[in-house]
Amino acid sequence: MRLILAAELAVMAARSAAGQQDTLRLTATIPLPDVSGRIDHLGFDAARQRLFVAALGNDTVEVIDTSRNAHLQSLAGFHEPQGVAVVPDLGAVAIANGNSGTLLLVDTSTLQT
Repeated sequence: MRLILAAELAVMAARSAAGQQDTLRLTATIPLPDVSGRIDHLGFDAARQRLFVAALGNDTVEVIDTSRNAHLQSLAGFHEPQGVAVVPDLGAVAIANGNSGTLLLVDTSTLQT
């Protein structure tokens, strides 16, 4: 599976709000090794330039380094991960698990739960 990122999405949203129009363009295609099935929500850690991808069909959370456009790590131990929210004040990303109904916090520095 590949994750396609459009890095200019935020800029485009700002331009759209200002009444300017722009076109969406592909800036990177990032392979997600060994990921199959459905993906769900995304969360972005701006401080570390990392994108967290809930790979619901894989029971993993994929970590993307957006500064290098590279897959950084696959985090296991989730059960249908769905909601993803980065909480900068805690230095954590919260992952909601659909199957178990639990919420796990992952440290954004160490990537440990």
